Formats: sequence, structure tokens, C-alpha cells
Amino acid sequence: MFRQFVKNPRSAFIAGALLSAALVASPSAANELRQEGAYEQTAYEQTAYQRAAFETAPRLIRSAASSSTSNAPASYHFTVTVPENAGESLQAVKIVQQPGVQKIEFNMNRSQAFIGDSFAGGPNLSLASTGGLPSAKGEVTIVFDSPVPPGSTVTVSVRVKENPRFGGVYLFGVTAYPEGNNIDGHFLGYGRLHFNPSF
Repeated sequence: MFRQFVKNPRSAFIAGALLSAALVASPSAANELRQEGAYEQTAYEQTAYQRAAFETAPRLIRSAASSSTSNAPASYHFTVTVPENAGESLQAVKIVQQPGVQKIEFNMNRSQAFIGDSFAGGPNLSLASTGGLPSAKGEVTIVFDSPVPPGSTVTVSVRVKENPRFGGVYLFGVTAYPEGNNIDGHFLGYGRLHFNPSF
């Protein structure tokens, strides 16, 4: 979904397509090849339709805002831990504000990520891209340049132009995506942020 990790996919695809066409044209030849053990799937055929998924899902362990005052500029932090037995590295995180009183607009160009779980932050992680639907203000997807390996904790920091005008609790759904070609996202739950009205 986010990038392909097949070595020389074009040549593998062409070879697989030609072989498949030949086998369809000559079923008896295909059966003979399989019986003799001469037919083997190409690497492309073996991986193209396999869905990547976490064996043990990451966990959303923390959500916080740098400021809880209404109308104030702020950064929202969402911390995800990838367990040792996740089976896959973490490729991307999607954050979606749930319907509420007011939509919050993310400043996608100022999104960041770092190793660790505190506002002080650890080593920065390079991002391959950040984005979302133009019509969806409260939605952003962060794709890591290098997938986050199992056994790591990562914090995604999303800048907002300003906190909502109306105070209260706002919910943000967080979904994690593994590394791979054909991937399934895993919903981690909701981050809860509370904002105080300004007087």
C-alpha cells in the first residue's frame, strides 16, 4: 500500500505472466511439470497476494497535548509500542478525529516522529510522507521512511493550528499499518485529549 518490497518486480511479473500463460495454454504440460517437481512459483507469485498483518498488535499507550487551552496552538502526541513478537515492523500510523462538536485542523507539514514516549523525545525518525484527504480536516497518515522494528516505542507528534474553541474530551482513532505490499491496518483504540475553555 505504501511501497513495494519485491526485488526486480517487473522482471518477476513478466516471467510469472509468461509462465502462467504457457501453463494455461497447455494444462497437460502444467500437470507434468508439477508432478515432476519442475514447476516452482516465482518470488513475485509467492508474495504478491500474501497479506501482511501483525502477529501481535502494537498498543497505543499514551496520548497527550502540549497545551490543553482552547484556541491555543499545540502538538498532539500519540505513543505506540511495537511488541517483540509483533511479527512485522510498523510502517505507518493513521490518526482520525472522531465526530464531535468541532473539527480540528492538522498542520500536516509539521508532523514529526521520534523514538520514546516523552515530550522530551528521543532520536528523530525520518518520515517518508504525511497526508490525508483534503476534505477531512481531522485526519492524517504518517508513513515512516524506515519501518519501526519490533521491540520499539515510537511517538508521533502532529501539529494543529489551534485547539478547539469548545472545551471537553475529544477522541482520536489510531490505526497501525505493518510493513509490506498487501497490508491490513490494525485499529489500536482511541486517544483521549481534554481541552479547557479559555476565559
